[in-house]
Order: sequence, then structure tokens, then C-alpha cells
Amino acid sequence: MNMIATVVIDDRIEETRRPQARREQRRLPAAPAGTTNLWLPWRCRNWPTTPAEEHRFVVELAMRADGAATTAHTRSDTTAVLNALRGGLSADDLLAHVPGLPAHRLLAAYRELEYRRSASFDAWTAIVADGTEDALRANGVAASALVPVLVDRLWATLAVGPEAYATTIDKLSSYVEATARNVVEIETAMGIWPERAVDLGARLYNPYGDAITNRVDHLARRVGTLTPNRVAALLGETPSGGCPPGQ
Repeated sequence: MNMIATVVIDDRIEETRRPQARREQRRLPAAPAGTTNLWLPWRCRNWPTTPAEEHRFVVELAMRADGAATTAHTRSDTTAVLNALRGGLSADDLLAHVPGLPAHRLLAAYRELEYRRSASFDAWTAIVADGTEDALRANGVAASALVPVLVDRLWATLAVGPEAYATTIDKLSSYVEATARNVVEIETAMGIWPERAVDLGARLYNPYGDAITNRVDHLARRVGTLTPNRVAALLGETPSGGCPPGQ
């Protein structure tokens, strides 16, 4: 069996049965029978962007944005960008769907979220690379925006002792790396097998199912793979945690 196919059906991302849509008119033509992505507000191809498509999406927004305009934006701009990435829309497609939202605001919304995601990603990387209590104290809150369960686990293990803490860091880091490899395999498979892209896309992102991006050890490497909970934590809409117990 092809290696990519083997990883895609790995039991770490085992597919679960998705509920049927209540109303037939909500079905999208691109989806196979029995599959409806109810979280998408627009008619679109029905699977998420790949990393290359996300990069092109940002480049196209930048080309269409007014460089002299303010970077001010609202949560609605952020939501529109996320919906576009989750549904595989191009920048032009998005602008056609939301003519009232100018390109410069959508671009600013993406850039702010990417800045916050990158900072949280770097914080987790620093915790793993340093391996000390000081690194956890300095970076725990920021890292918790993306991997709150893992940071809480580190705080709990730190109380046991330095050896247990070091072992836990190595173990959790290996989980994060394994999940990241599975994400890459799914993203690659979407490009290789377009006829399976809807199903593969739901394995990558599905807020109501067992998608790999819902895993506690998923460390998002781009905006398009952020789940709603991680977005809310990054934007400060919900507490991200990460503090020592009792604080």
C-alpha cells in the first residue's frame, strides 16, 4: 500500500461517522453522497486549503490590498478569512463572497492571527528545546494558546521531579511531531487524490468530528489548520491557561 495512504488511514486519525444534513438543499455539489460540511457558510469546493494554497491566498490578498490603508480590522474579518481557508476559497473567491470587506482588512486579520499563532508555536518550541522549569515559566502561557493540555501536563509532572519532567517533555514532543507528520501526509494526499479531497479534508479539519487538528497534540503550523478553540485562545477570547497550578 502507498505510504501516504497508509498514514491517512492510520488509527490516530480514524474516521468517524458524520451525521447526515437535516436539509437536502444544504448539500454541496462537490461532496460525495452522505458528506456535508455544515460549518462552511458559502458554496465552495468543500475541503481546506493546502499550505501552498494558503500562501497563494495571502499573496493574492496582499496584491489586492490598499497598501496605504489602516491595518484595523474586526472579528468578522478574521472569521471570513478562516472560513475561506477551511473551504478552499481563493482570495478572489472570498472577496466576491464578502464585497463589504476590503482586502486590506482581511489581510490584516490574517497577519494578526498568524503573528499570534507563530508566537505560541515558538513558545512551545522554546519549552522543548530548553527543557527547564524556567523555560516553562517564561513560555507556558503563550504555548497554551495552541497546546493547553500539554502545558498543563508539564506543570503536573514538574511537581514530581526533574527526571519525570524531562521524560514527559520528550514524550509529548514526540507526540507533537508524529501528529505533524500525519497532517503533512493528509495535506499531500489532498493534492495527489483530488477525488478523495473532501473526505481527506474532513480528516484534516472537522469541528464536529475526529479530525486530526482537534487532537490535543496538534501544534498548528499555519492559520488554515487552527480550530475554533485555538483561534479563541489566540485572540484572548477565552483563557488559554498555562500558569503554574494555583495561579
